[in-house]
Amino acid sequence: MKTWMKRTAFLSASISLLSITPAYAQWTSLATLEEAKTAYENLSDVDLTYNLDAKEAHQNYDLESEMDMSVKAVQKNSPSNLKLYMDVSMSSLGSRIYYNTYYENGYSYVDWMGTKTRSAVSSEEAQSQVASFTNLMYTDKEWYDRIVYWEKDGNKIVTFDLADDKLQETAEPLIEMLMINQEGREVTVNEVTGEYVMDSQGNPSQITIAAEMNMVRETDVYTLDMNAQLQLYNPGQPVELPSVNLDEYSV
Repeated sequence: MKTWMKRTAFLSASISLLSITPAYAQWTSLATLEEAKTAYENLSDVDLTYNLDAKEAHQNYDLESEMDMSVKAVQKNSPSNLKLYMDVSMSSLGSRIYYNTYYENGYSYVDWMGTKTRSAVSSEEAQSQVASFTNLMYTDKEWYDRIVYWEKDGNKIVTFDLADDKLQETAEPLIEMLMINQEGREVTVNEVTGEYVMDSQGNPSQITIAAEMNMVRETDVYTLDMNAQLQLYNPGQPVELPSVNLDEYSV
């Protein structure tokens, strides 16, 4: 009798544990993401890379493109002291373009494949380049249809599928990530999945996003699949920017 009662009690406890595990895992996931966003916001200097692949399926042709971008920022939370350097390379249709941008004291200095120009840029716009790293890191459970948390090699990992009723709200940050003009373009987001990786200090060290969208622009109707990986290097360490001769840039 006692053995049977022990087994019954153990089985009941196991069932109860299983029933609360998903809720606990979701709470742990969201708490981890909140911690990661706060940790990133508090960083003064950041060293980031964005790697993006996109495939467009048009009515009469397919198009593939790639983008690699490096972003380094110093004192990102101080508008008057912010310095920012971006190096971008994009390829499509067998050709590659590249440019870099340096920002300091309200001016952006752009080297577009050897052509160097200077223009006024607000500090808010410059700050948005580094703030966007966590734009697709949501901390409310309503955003997720599926969210899974685990730990590996000292890292905290969260994989997810975004909820169907939230997908359309991701259109703007996804288009910004693709660096294309949304004007005159109708965008329907069909699916967004991904993974967040946080290091042992709680910093968001890597974000992977996969998205599928339908796009309409005038008579052109097509599907776009994108895969993006965002990486943060050496969080908490000072970042050194490349040297730029500002006298070489014209208005």
